[in-house]
Amino acid sequence: MDLEAILDPKSIFLDFAADGKDQALEEICSLAAGVLGLPAAPVYSAIRSRESLGSTALGGGLVVPHGKLAMIAGTHLFLARPAAGTRLDFGSPDGLPARLIALILSPSSPASEYLRLLALLGRLWNAPRNVSLLMDCPDQASFYQTFLFLSGSID
Repeated sequence: MDLEAILDPKSIFLDFAADGKDQALEEICSLAAGVLGLPAAPVYSAIRSRESLGSTALGGGLVVPHGKLAMIAGTHLFLARPAAGTRLDFGSPDGLPARLIALILSPSSPASEYLRLLALLGRLWNAPRNVSLLMDCPDQASFYQTFLFLSGSID
């Protein structure tokens, strides 16, 4: 999987503040839409539609909201880290707040790339050392490089 084609350096949103899940999703969708040059409404609608089916929190602080958009050609990943002290409840099975939100937008076509990306995120997030390294990144550039490095070591 070519992560550099899926994750643009501008697709990393660090230390954002939000008062809850809905505000966090709205903000991340708006930022994602800006990166893709799309209106925010269809992005947010796709994510809210999926969230209405059940939480996309996987546990351990990892949340993977995702949606399909006919207006995009390929899969896109956006990574968001809430500001320290921000407690975002996404209904995680273990009750932990979100520490990393991995928003995935994909075209309406089959989801094989999405499933591979989801598996990669799970393996990466399952290693406490990886989580610590990502949480300690001071800026967007170091987070992007660290994420690519860690992903390459487990892909």
